[in-house]
Amino acid sequence: MSLNLYKKRILTVLILFFTYFPVYAEDDDYQSQLIQKANKLELHTKRYWHLLLYYKKNWFGKYVSDADSDLFFLSKDGKKNPKTELEETIRSFFQPDNPNEQHPQCIFPARYKWLKRELQFDVSKLKENPCPRFQKWKSSLNPKGVTLVFSSYYMNAPASMFGHTLFKIDSKQNVEHELLDYGINYAANIGGETNPFSYAIRGTFGGFPGTFSIFPYYLKVNEYNDLESRDLWEYKFSLSEEESEWLVLHLWELGRTQFDYYFFDENCSYRLLHLLEAARPSLHLTEKTSFIVAPGETVKIYVSEKNLATERSYRPSLYSKIKQKLITMTEKERQLYDVILRDKKPFQEVDFQGKRRTLIVDAILDTYRYRKLAEMEDKGDQDIYRNYLLERSKMEEEYEMDDLMEITTPPEYAHSLSRAYIGGGTSSLGNFWETTYRVGYHDLLNSDKGHVPNSEVQFFNLSIRQYESDKSLKINTLDVVKLYSLSPYNSTAKLNSYSVDVGIDSVMNKKAYPNQEQDYLLLSSMQNITLLDVYGFNQFYQTKSDTTEPYKAHPVNFGAAYGYSFQDEYDKDLKPYMLSILPGVKIQYHKDFVNDIRYAPSLTMNIMASFENFKIQLLTSYFLYTISGNFNDYAANLRFRYAIHKNHEIRLEFNSQRYYKEALIAYHYLF
Repeated sequence: MSLNLYKKRILTVLILFFTYFPVYAEDDDYQSQLIQKANKLELHTKRYWHLLLYYKKNWFGKYVSDADSDLFFLSKDGKKNPKTELEETIRSFFQPDNPNEQHPQCIFPARYKWLKRELQFDVSKLKENPCPRFQKWKSSLNPKGVTLVFSSYYMNAPASMFGHTLFKIDSKQNVEHELLDYGINYAANIGGETNPFSYAIRGTFGGFPGTFSIFPYYLKVNEYNDLESRDLWEYKFSLSEEESEWLVLHLWELGRTQFDYYFFDENCSYRLLHLLEAARPSLHLTEKTSFIVAPGETVKIYVSEKNLATERSYRPSLYSKIKQKLITMTEKERQLYDVILRDKKPFQEVDFQGKRRTLIVDAILDTYRYRKLAEMEDKGDQDIYRNYLLERSKMEEEYEMDDLMEITTPPEYAHSLSRAYIGGGTSSLGNFWETTYRVGYHDLLNSDKGHVPNSEVQFFNLSIRQYESDKSLKINTLDVVKLYSLSPYNSTAKLNSYSVDVGIDSVMNKKAYPNQEQDYLLLSSMQNITLLDVYGFNQFYQTKSDTTEPYKAHPVNFGAAYGYSFQDEYDKDLKPYMLSILPGVKIQYHKDFVNDIRYAPSLTMNIMASFENFKIQLLTSYFLYTISGNFNDYAANLRFRYAIHKNHEIRLEFNSQRYYKEALIAYHYLF
């Protein structure tokens, strides 16, 4: 190599070094200035920084983020250290561009925007990245506002029994076509989990990851309104365009993380409360939650916040639209509607004289659509549907109907979920007093407003009782889970009813006489046994055990039933009454039963009547325990409820079993 060429290369390196070194030195200097300024302002202690990073104090007073992905943090100890995470975030904004990765300014646009405002970035010293990928995503949403959507309760899926909330981004470009807007959802990612017990345990203790997602809103409307027949309630928020943009910026950041999902508190509704606080930091919504965060309860929080939810609208499900039409019909029109469905009559064979044929035909078309979506379609239904659809296209006459008729009531009208009551009464064992605490949620005698009518979802309902003759407090009953779904069976929707009961029951029992187990073995060995034989053996058992005294037992209990309920939902005079017939099974475990267990086929009849503040229930069940070598039993309950207020009730009960009777009056407080 010649000396001149060597000198030229040395000179080039020196020129490059002294040209660019001051730039990097200047960048490092400005970076340090910003970090010093941030520490002086103590930005790491500000509430908005904690909102963006989901920092909360643990039991030891230390900050820990709820976010569970390393990708969400730029500092190694960012999950537990707000200060180092903020400093590392500032440093990351000075990173050079990498065509293979998104720049941190683009990954965390809400952090960047907030720090830029608080520290007043000098863009001549800190280059702003154009972030084309993020900008394209944001422009597709084009937010001008945000709407809360509540999907009503769905009793056929455990995760949907409590309702669901999501956000809808109100786009500037879809003012007249809001179904084209995008929805924001937070949900548990359950993967391929199919075991119901594992599902319940993992969901209760945070075993599923929760993630945010967006989707076209019309997909959720189709899923909830049509496929699951769930009414939607929409609440428009008063967010400005700038606040809506803050929400979208933070939503983008959440695509890099997940959270532990808990069914009862840190669930779909809780995370949405936090997301809205990121849009309007003056809100303190999460602080108003209780230890159970139910979707309907969060709607109450939004609505109670001054000037937040400014407008409410109702989007009825397909089934509710059918109900609207049937309620609008006269009795003769409803009868004709039933005849058409029952006999599958073509349009040409129907006499519409004196009736609103367009109203009836529209109800018929909606019903066939509903049956197809609910997989209740019979052979030939599509031919009838096309026949009526063709004839409907030729009709010009219209009918008047209240399209805003609310079939269900909005969730903010619902009673509170937890319950405590105190009461007293008299019984076969003497006088007693009782207190009960229920974690949640709703029972058949509670007000139906804001809930699915004729339904019950109770969990961890504990009753403690003390009899006058026994000074000790004892657990009377414990409902771990108790469900009722009494959906009326009708010509429109041939729905079934069901009940499930798991917990500890309270029964009166008689100890087995000395040879009862051997007699049971004789009974079980008989062939071609009839119900008359079973009844005869029960009478035999009863005669031989008359000398033993009945006593209180508290067996582990499981019961399930499946049947039908009947109610005229469209006749104002008959609507308050419902009859349910539910055959089922009952299994109970206790050391004093024959072979420590008794099981039986059961038959339950339930009659409900509802009149404004009054509700009456007659519930009777018979259990054929003889097939397990135990005494048959029955339960009869007559209950009256008067609602002073949606959260204050007085109840009177008369309960009877084979060896026991009681009367009870109690005050119920819901909170």
